[in-house]
Amino acid sequence: MNLRSADAKGLVALSLFLHNAAAQVTQFIPECDLASPCVNTSDSTAAAWLVGGHIWEWESSSMPFKGAFRRNRVLVQDGLIKAVEADDGHGVGPEDGARVVDLQGAYAVPGLHDSHIHVEMTGAKRSSVDLANTTSIDDIGQRCKQFAESHPNRAWIVGSGWAQESLKERRMPTRKDIDKYVPDRPVFLYRACFHVAVTNTAGLRAANLPLDQVDSWGKVDGGRVGLYDDGTPDGLFYEEPAYSLVTSYALAESDEVRMEFISSALEEMARTGLTAVQSNDGDAVELYRRLEAAKRLPIRVFHTVMFEDLIQAFAKHMGSEGPSTEEVLQYARTMNDSDRQELLRTQLNVRGPSVHSRVSCDRVKVFADGSLGAKTAAVRQPYKTGTTTNETTGSPAGHSDVETPWQAHAANGTDQGGRGILIETPDELQRRFELATLCGLRLEVHAIGDRAAEEVLDAFDRAGVPPSMRPVLTHCQLLGRDLIDKMKRLGVIGNIQPPFVPTDASWVDKVVGGEALEYAYVWKTIMDGGIPCSGGSDSPIEHFSPLKGILDAIYRPTQHVYPLSSRVTTQPQGQLPPVPSENDTFRPEERLTFDEALALYTIGGAFASRTDDQTAPPPSVLLGHIKPGYAADLTVLDCDISSHSWRSILEARVRGVWVGGQQYVLTDTPTTD
Repeated sequence: MNLRSADAKGLVALSLFLHNAAAQVTQFIPECDLASPCVNTSDSTAAAWLVGGHIWEWESSSMPFKGAFRRNRVLVQDGLIKAVEADDGHGVGPEDGARVVDLQGAYAVPGLHDSHIHVEMTGAKRSSVDLANTTSIDDIGQRCKQFAESHPNRAWIVGSGWAQESLKERRMPTRKDIDKYVPDRPVFLYRACFHVAVTNTAGLRAANLPLDQVDSWGKVDGGRVGLYDDGTPDGLFYEEPAYSLVTSYALAESDEVRMEFISSALEEMARTGLTAVQSNDGDAVELYRRLEAAKRLPIRVFHTVMFEDLIQAFAKHMGSEGPSTEEVLQYARTMNDSDRQELLRTQLNVRGPSVHSRVSCDRVKVFADGSLGAKTAAVRQPYKTGTTTNETTGSPAGHSDVETPWQAHAANGTDQGGRGILIETPDELQRRFELATLCGLRLEVHAIGDRAAEEVLDAFDRAGVPPSMRPVLTHCQLLGRDLIDKMKRLGVIGNIQPPFVPTDASWVDKVVGGEALEYAYVWKTIMDGGIPCSGGSDSPIEHFSPLKGILDAIYRPTQHVYPLSSRVTTQPQGQLPPVPSENDTFRPEERLTFDEALALYTIGGAFASRTDDQTAPPPSVLLGHIKPGYAADLTVLDCDISSHSWRSILEARVRGVWVGGQQYVLTDTPTTD
């Protein structure tokens, strides 16, 4: 299955036909098999009238958000929306010189954004062991064993999706558990949050990590290695600085394979209605460059580079190997602005978005803490203790996390004290933020715990990050009243993931309490507090379906329900689950209206990517609205999802998307890989 464009000869013929004939009428394909491919059917420069549909119009583009579907028609040309006017049903005349696309009663909303996603990881997950919904360690082991048997040529067995809360043992698997099922080939398995991973004995050996010499592995700042009572490694690695000891071996793929991960994932995302993603992909600058040149990017990608990519770019320029942030910061200060910008442009592909381009980059990613499920998110008050898990890590009772001296203090000396992991010290955060700001790069910072959010906001303040740079606090799962007020003062965007609610609702009160729980997943409170917010999935952590995100923001169900458009549901149409009751809703007072939820994935996405009309200087492309002067990015659905939203969102089908004036529709014609 591939997202493919019409061939060049076909486009030339179409252009000549349109030039010499009256308006050509194209019917928008009404419905088709969800397994069918997407096809680009249009030239982005050619004029086209979209008629016979319902077009979303924002009446208020700030809180309280308000909009409605109107019987309008839209003129698209040169990748832009040229006109929006009432559709009187009489059609347009041939003097317009444009083809006519009949929407046949469909409903168009501004192109939907996912404002926090990992595209390459999402693509890679599809070719690994799926451990979602595993209910025991035996279940995990059997899936790994079956995958190994069916993939005899795989050097490593890689998987993801397990969560100890869902296992009957109520503990994390260890290397000896995995050894029972796959003893002879290396295995590497991410927890669902991707902040903890486990490997087997063969994996440790393949990564050249001796079992009896843990001290020889080296210092791990900002992460931790789990140990058995006897001091030998249990195969668990907490946070990226620790599991990177293994991933450099387990996740090594060719550029061609990685590009296929990216392009195939973007194709699937387009099929669920996404027209833009704000993706965090490490060491992927050149991959996106090549994919764009090959026209293999169906939707827009706002690429956030990893902070390590920024350091590496300067290291090459400095002729230095492994410089510290402080060394790079001092070096960058000696450069003039034009030289810095040239370095960023050539090394990191830093550039603004445009109507016809698919890739842009203007920000850098920094991690402040871990995840709640792994108890590595940095929290103000210690995690609750349980009868079956270790207080600080969620590790099994009777299974020690005794730390060597270099493990006891993560984040260059920050004592965790049962409150999770701060990956960086406050001073290091400040240095990183100062370097990014000096380079003109915006900041996106992962902060799940309230202590991490506090440290990040304080570092923004000390580093002098201006509100005009629109720094992004990603996740915002645990906050406090003081933190929300500080976010507003500093001009910080709240990047939230509504699908986290059904994942975490059943257990979050078992790990945190007090103010942290009071301000857990408080999307409505944040937005009412004047914080600009954008919505995302954090895929592959959650499914990337934007309609699922909208549904979860409105209803906050305590269990996952998947729309038909997500292509993962097996729920027969007409047999949908009932609207969640108060008892099946996590914090009902935090539910959003439909308009507010839609804004997260349209106006909010545009604000977070600086493609809105408030950006100064004005961007070269505007997104988030369907009105003249904005890019012709639209998501077209077969029904009105603003009315009876539970049923309509679950049953809605994506008819197609428009990106920069290019029309992609679903067809019944199969393709071959």
